[in-house]
Amino acid sequence: MALVGKRDGRNFGYGRQLSYAGPQALRDLFGGGHYGTVKAHSDRWQAFVRW
Repeated sequence: MALVGKRDGRNFGYGRQLSYAGPQALRDLFGGGHYGTVKAHSDRWQAFVRW
């Protein structure tokens, strides 16, 4: 799901589910070759969401 417009609105504009919105926002911000960074932060984000 591509981000439309600016990063305003709920969960950077990616919807209501934190478990989906966090990794999608990270891919949008760091997706250009920073795959290790995205994976590490996504794992941390999922741990936060489960908490």
